[in-house]
Amino acid sequence: MYWWNVSQLAEDLREGRVEEKERFKYYLAYIVSGEVILRCWMYFPETFNILTLMCNAASVIIVTTGVMLCYRANRNGDNTDFIGRMICLGWPVGIRLLVLAVIPGLALFPTFSLIDRVGTAMGYSWDQIKEAMLVPEYVLRLAFGILYFWLLYKYVKLVAQPKEAS
Repeated sequence: MYWWNVSQLAEDLREGRVEEKERFKYYLAYIVSGEVILRCWMYFPETFNILTLMCNAASVIIVTTGVMLCYRANRNGDNTDFIGRMICLGWPVGIRLLVLAVIPGLALFPTFSLIDRVGTAMGYSWDQIKEAMLVPEYVLRLAFGILYFWLLYKYVKLVAQPKEAS
C-alpha cells in the first residue's frame, strides 16, 4: 500500500497490478479516516463529553465493521469490483435511509418543540435540554449506521453471487 507515491500507485492501477484485496485496503483506509475526521470536526468546538466520544467511537467501529463485512461478502462471491459496488449500492441505500429518517423526524418535530417549551417552562436551559436529548439522538444515529451497512451487506452479497448457468 502506497502512502505517498501517488505516481507509482497510478502506474500500478493503469497496468492492472493492484489486486482487489489491495484496493479494499485503500477503500477501508479512505472511509475510516474520513469518518474519524468527520467525527472530530463535528464536535471540535464543544467541550469534552464522554458520551459523545463513545458514540463517535461506536460510529467508527460500525463503519469499519460494515465495510469489512461487505468486503467479505464480495470476496466470498465473485470477488470483483468491490469499490464500485459499494459506491453504487451505497447511494440508493443512503437515499432510502434518508427518507426513512426524514419522515419520522418531521413527525417528531412537534414533540421536540414541546420538550423544549416544557423544559424551558421548568427552568432548564437549552444546553440542559440538548444534553438530555443526546442519548436518544446517539442511539438513533448508531441504529441508522447499523441498518445502512446491513442493507449494503445484503445487496453486495446479492450482486456478488455467481450467475447461474442457463
